[in-house]
Amino acid sequence: MDNKHESVEVLELKLKLLQAKKVEEDSVEVLELKIKLAAAKNCESKSSRKTSSKSRKKNDSSSSSSSKTKKTKTNENTNPSGGTTRTAIIRWSDKTKHHITDSLLGFIEDSASLRQTYGFDRGNFSSSANNSGGKRQADFDRELATKLFLDINVVKTNKYKEFGLDALGSCVRNRITALKKAYIEHRNTMSQTGHGIVVNGQEETIQAGSEIANAWDAVKTVFPWYRRMALLIGGSPVVDRSAVANSTTNVDLSVLQDTDDIEQSIEEQVLGDIPLNETWDVENPQDYDEGIGLDNSSQIDPPSPSHDVPIDPSLPCATSSNPTDLRPASAENRGQSNTAPAPSSTVEPLSKKRKLSMAESLQETIATSRQSILQAHNLKQKTRVEIEEHRLAFERKKELNQQEAQRLELEDRKAAREHERAMMEASLELERLRRGLSQ
Repeated sequence: MDNKHESVEVLELKLKLLQAKKVEEDSVEVLELKIKLAAAKNCESKSSRKTSSKSRKKNDSSSSSSSKTKKTKTNENTNPSGGTTRTAIIRWSDKTKHHITDSLLGFIEDSASLRQTYGFDRGNFSSSANNSGGKRQADFDRELATKLFLDINVVKTNKYKEFGLDALGSCVRNRITALKKAYIEHRNTMSQTGHGIVVNGQEETIQAGSEIANAWDAVKTVFPWYRRMALLIGGSPVVDRSAVANSTTNVDLSVLQDTDDIEQSIEEQVLGDIPLNETWDVENPQDYDEGIGLDNSSQIDPPSPSHDVPIDPSLPCATSSNPTDLRPASAENRGQSNTAPAPSSTVEPLSKKRKLSMAESLQETIATSRQSILQAHNLKQKTRVEIEEHRLAFERKKELNQQEAQRLELEDRKAAREHERAMMEASLELERLRRGLSQ
């Protein structure tokens, strides 16, 4: 999002995040955010005054405008790119309204159809459970709005009944969009290791005062739904787009420059070792001999006394079940070779095996590459988590050893002081005895 069009709520979240990170108030980044926040608030107040004046004019001009003013009541996140801000239905950033966001996430977590509709991960639900029942997204928006704003047990008030159900549904949809954007923003501030520790529920292993602890304290202060959103989004392409591509994605076309190498490599992977009855290069007699496992000493001579007559490599070698068929075929072939050799392009191989087309080979390559990227990404994340766990365990052990060393040092000092005190008391007693004897 462009900083020029950021809303007041986003700027306030960024300012709170910097303050939580203990950034100095007179730093350039904090001052720029304060200036942008003041400008955004000024723009919001001006736009609200314009909206109110326009609504009054419409109310005076005709009675039909009352229905239109109801539709203009949406939540504060209706226009996240800036500009004219409409009347707010609910201020989600208010801490007294956080329980409504908790209820919203709870409804989504317990429903497979809601997870699918709003682009979240399927979770523990089966694929057959993701059935919308023919409903559109607007229907789900109104359904959630009814549960959130019209249920007195959830919202604890009746003031939202004056708004239309469509406006409340838009408010719910915009809130879900804002939660996704806020999660992505805070996900970028957390390191890969810190994110894995938080998602796995291992916050107690985070060492106080570390970089991960500072980042997590700042995030959970302004966005307490981070872990729930991480579990809802999961591997959704909303966040992790490493294996997602579209028509505008750059593609490496260097693999298309040499199509022969592509077809040969794919053929080697698919076919492997070619058996006796498979296809080989009919234009190269040497490949023919090597493919069927014959050398010069094992080739069958034709029934002619002359060995200088060239033999057509397309002739089958001892493949006929009837040995008497070999002599006529060899004689006929010898006659053809004396006149004019048959072109090798017309020779049919022993058996045909369809080669992969260019599109199929490219699709297979892309699928293999995508799977490799996903596996590497998962392995890298798992390795980072394990390394961080070992590091934290080593630091905890080191800290315990330091505490034990300090305890032993204190005990040694205490013992030394006790020894010195005992020696002084003995010296005083000895001196007193000497004085008593001298008197």
